[in-house]
Amino acid sequence: PGDRYTLPAAEPVEGADPAIVSVPVGASGAVAAEIAAHLKPGAIVTDVGSTKGSVIAQMAPHLPKDVHFVPGHPIAGTEHSGPDAGFAGLLRGRWCILTPPAGTDEEAVARLRLFWETLGSMVDEMDPEHHDKVLAIVSHLPHIIAYNIVGTADELETETKSEVIKYSGSGFG
Repeated sequence: PGDRYTLPAAEPVEGADPAIVSVPVGASGAVAAEIAAHLKPGAIVTDVGSTKGSVIAQMAPHLPKDVHFVPGHPIAGTEHSGPDAGFAGLLRGRWCILTPPAGTDEEAVARLRLFWETLGSMVDEMDPEHHDKVLAIVSHLPHIIAYNIVGTADELETETKSEVIKYSGSGFG
């Protein structure tokens, strides 16, 4: 239900639709193997991991053929992490990207889209490989910008004989 923690992972997925795997990406395969026998036929299984290629490779081999695997990535985090960092309204107005592999049942994708929209998310779809490329750029963009700013300041200091970096405070340190 999303309001409690349980171990083993199999118990909360019994009868769940959708069943949402919310674990660190590296644990996705082990969790999929643990829950597989407990998923109801026709249920949607999704996740919240940030790298879709890895999650799909880990989870898909373990999931039964009679469930619909529709990987997802709600982009709604804060500077805090973990289950205790969640709050009502966390997903409102935030993006959720669905990354259904080729051949995924369109009705299952539509049902999962409606689920996320009901929670207030804006939903988009893209193939898993494209997602991973786009999100890699997004996650590294602040570092790229910072690197370029420092490089520009360094060039200015050299060209103008000024103390641009010296007086920039801890911003470049």
